[in-house]
Amino acid sequence: MKKKTNIISICTLAIMIMLLVTVGPASAEMMILFNEDDIRLNWQTPIYLQQGNEEPITVLLYDIQQDPSYNLMGTEYKYFYNVQIRSGDGDPSDIIVTTPVSLIPTSDPYTDVNSITIHAKESASTNTVYRVMIGLENDLFPLGIVAAESFDMFVTPGNIDPVVDSGADQIVNEGDTVSFSGTYTAAGSEDTHTIEWDFGDGATESGTLESTHTYADNGYYTVTLTITDGDGRVGTDILEVTVNNVAPTVTISDDEINENENATINGAITDSGINDSFELTFIWGDDISETVSYPAGTTEFSKSHQYLDDDPSGTSFDDYTVVVTVFDDDGGVGTASSVVTVKNVEPEIVSLSSPVDPIAVNEPVAISSDFTDVGTLDTHYITIDWGDNSVDTRELSSVLSISADQTSHSYTDAGVYKITLTVTDDDGDSATMTSEQYVVIYDTNAGFVTGGGWIYSPLDAYITDPTLTGKATFGFVSKYKNGATVPTGNTEFQFQVADLTFKSTSYEWLVIAGSKAMYKGTGTINGEGEYTFMLSAIDDDGDKFRMKIWNEATDEIIYDNQNGDSDNADATAAIGGGSIIIHKEK
Repeated sequence: MKKKTNIISICTLAIMIMLLVTVGPASAEMMILFNEDDIRLNWQTPIYLQQGNEEPITVLLYDIQQDPSYNLMGTEYKYFYNVQIRSGDGDPSDIIVTTPVSLIPTSDPYTDVNSITIHAKESASTNTVYRVMIGLENDLFPLGIVAAESFDMFVTPGNIDPVVDSGADQIVNEGDTVSFSGTYTAAGSEDTHTIEWDFGDGATESGTLESTHTYADNGYYTVTLTITDGDGRVGTDILEVTVNNVAPTVTISDDEINENENATINGAITDSGINDSFELTFIWGDDISETVSYPAGTTEFSKSHQYLDDDPSGTSFDDYTVVVTVFDDDGGVGTASSVVTVKNVEPEIVSLSSPVDPIAVNEPVAISSDFTDVGTLDTHYITIDWGDNSVDTRELSSVLSISADQTSHSYTDAGVYKITLTVTDDDGDSATMTSEQYVVIYDTNAGFVTGGGWIYSPLDAYITDPTLTGKATFGFVSKYKNGATVPTGNTEFQFQVADLTFKSTSYEWLVIAGSKAMYKGTGTINGEGEYTFMLSAIDDDGDKFRMKIWNEATDEIIYDNQNGDSDNADATAAIGGGSIIIHKEK
């Protein structure tokens, strides 16, 4: 092999100085000088390569003597250079030299450029040194290195996708607050990163690795954590959140009503799933139930129900247990109960009618009545006190009236009677009414009555001037003529202090019972008007007299010497002179 003189001119040295190795993120450049048996790097600056990137390196190979070949036994052989990765401190398999791996020296380093590309794996270590060797070979001995030089290469963090961990899968209940904690690693320590959570139900949050979220409804949700670096590289990770349905709860109020009224149940629903809709079943406790639908978001409700009766019978009130069951749209169930107290309402007697005309003894007497009861399912019993120590009791059907053909009673003794009706419902509450109209029972064979004399008229007897008192005189006769049903006679009464003179014009009835007599009729005062009167007398060891006069149209009392007593009360005012005689028929 022909040996060449190793002469480096000043000019060449200048070229060597000018051809500095330039290192940057996209490429590096170096110049290699050689002669036949020597090679060295002109500049010893290390090369830097990013993880996961390919880095083009421009190599200027310059034969100082302008002859990259030699002649051996008449054969021309070319020199060439082989690029290898040596172990250094790092694993050489992490660095790959792409084509070409062999370089031909150039005769003009300014125009003839050789280029190699070196690729660093993403897993290449960043804290070790890799050795890149460029060895001079020839085509006579292609596997032998004639001369070699190497340089250091360092791997820097590459621009690779961030590695993201969104955390473990979670199982929670709807309405619970779910906590998320994500992490990530990225090669570029100076990169900026954006963080975004997608919770799988349409909701998102940005800017934090620590987040919380509440799911409005049960279901299966895929949560995605996305990290994006400043170079647009994206890393994602997902986790699954299973949200269990939570059964709703319900509370309801009690109520207290009268029978046949509406009870109102007010209630509240609590459900962690705010998107749940509901169906409520109401069991009212009286063999009636109903179901009502309510939309999502319902938290309060009100429902009314009518109770026709307090059932069972025999009590003044009864309690009904109301059960409300709430079903959400995911099958969750909640139940509550309350008590509705239904009070019995006593019946009300509207009217009571008895005979107006006098009735002869032993003739039938009938009454009629209407009454009401808000308890439309109640049954009723009636009790009639006829006023002569006779009492009748019977059960009525569902009707709220008593007709004349349902009642009948015959009086055996003449007299003036008040009839009392009591209506009792099946729960024991009752109403009572006494007839305003007296029932007059007469006996034409009982005799007649006469009287004359005076009484002392007390305070409050003369209503126009209650302070007036003094002597009042009377005279009367009242009897039934043979075959008559209306008595005849004459009655006069005078209260001189009040300038009151009453004179009868007609009689309506006469009742004589033992030593007592009572009769009723009409007359005038001081010769004018039409007034009703009732006279009561007792023929006894001490005769007694009572006179009551009133305006029938207005019920205005004009005179009553027993003011405040009932109409059929016995006479109590003893006469001051004269006599009262009850004459018996012979």
